[in-house]
Amino acid sequence: MIAEIVISLLASLMLTVAAELAAAWLLKVRKPRELLFVVLANCITNPVVNACYYLLLSRTEDVFIQVAALVFLEIAVVAAEYLYFKITLKGHGVNKLLLSVVLNASSFFAGIIVSILLMLL
Repeated sequence: MIAEIVISLLASLMLTVAAELAAAWLLKVRKPRELLFVVLANCITNPVVNACYYLLLSRTEDVFIQVAALVFLEIAVVAAEYLYFKITLKGHGVNKLLLSVVLNASSFFAGIIVSILLMLL
């Protein structure tokens, strides 16, 4: 059970990093240092969010609570990463809030697509 959770967390992190690096590249965040900051942001926020969500799923089957918690967690990540990018990407002209929203939306929807594909298999 624990091994499955760890594998799931690592797979989620890898998918998130891949999706967000691609989105960052499209938003012209391309310097190796800047891309490293994107990876580091995800290494901090992704495991925390997924662990919290898995914990919640183990405690309740109420779909409304699960969706509300997921929305809250995603908003918290956008806010945290916005502040992080505001500090780490000072010299870059991209709007940091837009960057955070787009990156997190890209990884969120990548996760949904992968989940749907896995259910179809």
